[in-house]
Amino acid sequence: MGNSYGALAILALAAFGLGACAGGLEEVAETSDVVTLEHSPDRASDADDLAQSRCGNYGKKAKLRAVHNQTAFERLTIYDCVPR
Repeated sequence: MGNSYGALAILALAAFGLGACAGGLEEVAETSDVVTLEHSPDRASDADDLAQSRCGNYGKKAKLRAVHNQTAFERLTIYDCVPR
């Protein structure tokens, strides 16, 4: 039984750690030419929307350049701001 409690404790800590990152969407950098966002995989659509909004501030639209999987729970996504 000691092992099962240890496993439960590890799972609880992992869930707590994931909960802190879950739902995350953060702007890393923004210029009139590029928007870089960090987000969880389930927030890709929200990242697209935010990039469109940020590029729209410059009269441009966002075009996906690259997605880098930093971890299983975190992506770095880069968008170019291009003419409409």
